[in-house]
Order: sequence, then C-alpha cells, then structure tokens
Amino acid sequence: ADVVERNQWMRDIRKAARQARAKRKKVMEMSLLRRYQLKIREIYTSNSLQSLFSSLILANFFVNAYESQVNPVEGSDQERIFTEVDLSFTIIFTMELVLNMASFWFGAFWTSSWNLFDFSIIVVSIISLTGALPSGISVLRALRAVRVFRLFRRLDPLKQILISLGYAVKPVASAALFVLIFSSLYAVIGTSFFAENEDLQDYFGDFLKAQLTLTQVMTFDGWIDSITREMIAVFDGNQGFQAGAVAYIISYNMIGGLALLNV
Repeated sequence: ADVVERNQWMRDIRKAARQARAKRKKVMEMSLLRRYQLKIREIYTSNSLQSLFSSLILANFFVNAYESQVNPVEGSDQERIFTEVDLSFTIIFTMELVLNMASFWFGAFWTSSWNLFDFSIIVVSIISLTGALPSGISVLRALRAVRVFRLFRRLDPLKQILISLGYAVKPVASAALFVLIFSSLYAVIGTSFFAENEDLQDYFGDFLKAQLTLTQVMTFDGWIDSITREMIAVFDGNQGFQAGAVAYIISYNMIGGLALLNV
C-alpha cells in the first residue's frame, strides 16, 4: 500500500511540475510578446513618427485637392501618376495601421472610434485601388479625402474643437428640426395657395420647390426682386392676393430669417 501511495504521489508531483513548467513558459512567452508590444507602442507614439504621419496625411489631402482641380482624363499619364501617388500613400497608411494594431491589440484598438475610422478609410482605399468597386459606388473613392480628419486625433487644438462641436450637436440638431418643421408648414401653405398658378410653378409647384424657395427667402438671397416682386406682379389687379402673398413672405422672413436662424 505504501508503495502504491508513494507512486501515486510521484505521479501527482510530476504532473504538477509539468503544469507549472508549461504555465511558466506561457507566462514568459506572453511577457516577451508584451515587451515587444510596448516597444512597438513606444516607437509608434513617439512625437517624431506622429509628426511624420500627420505631415503625410496633410500632403495626401493636398494631392487629392490638386487631383480634383486637374481632373485628369481617364487613361492619361496624369491619371496614372495620381494613381501611383495614391497607391504610395495607401501603402504608407496601411503600414501605419499595422503598427497601430500591433501597439494596441486587441481591445484597446477596436474600442477606439478613431481606430475604427482609420481602418474603414484604409479598407475603402485598398478596395478602390483594386478596381473592385462597381461603377455605381465608385463615389466611395472620394472618401479617401476624409483622411485629413485623422489630424484631429493627433493635434490637440483640433481635437478640442471637434469635442466642442460634439457637445453642441444635440441643441443644434433640435433647433434645426424646429426650423425644418416650421419651413415645412409654410411650404404646405405655399403649395396650397400658389401651386395652381402657372407663373409660380417654379417657386411653389410642389413641396420641394416650395422648400427651396423658402430657403432662399430665409437666407435673404434675392428674395425681394426674384420672388416677392414677381408674386406681386402675378397677382396684379387682385389686391387681396397681393396682400396675402406679401404677408406670407414677410411673416416667414421675419420669423424664419430673423428669429429662428439666430437661435
């Protein structure tokens, strides 16, 4: 019995020793990976490297702006040059994304909205360069220009502005919704009274045309000469309709243009 018990003890000890060695090896491997990750993070977050990437982002934005100005002909040498330049920027930014992933993998990377933004832009850029985008959604290539917004993450003054705008979104959205409802009410009234008049079809022929007309009135964009006086001329001889048209435009202008837009 003593021999059996002793053998059992020996087996248990050897098993525990193996488990301890395996655990220690795993911890050492994890510690090694962790040290490499911290080293990569130190390099990636250094001021010099971040300044370099910020400069490249800004340079890429200027290249995109110049490409939009030149608007190279498809298949021309200019288009080939711009494509090669864009490919170079995409490769550089992809390498930056890989460094970012290696520095903050796993949870710290995917829980950052800025990292998700970077990842989506890089994916769209790569897909657009492969030509895999159908012609109907080739407009997604324009998203490459929004890379410049990545500067907001790197430059604190810009980041503070973005944060402040974020806090202001809710009250501004509420005010914009109120203005939209008010404008829609006047658009419905305008189409009800003026849509049947052929001379005012361009202004109040339907709801969307009325909204566009009222937006022009609210922003004081030629609202007297091109809209109000023309409405008065259309109802020439009918003082009741003339007074109603003037009251309609003036009341909307006073409430919408002078009051609501200054809220």
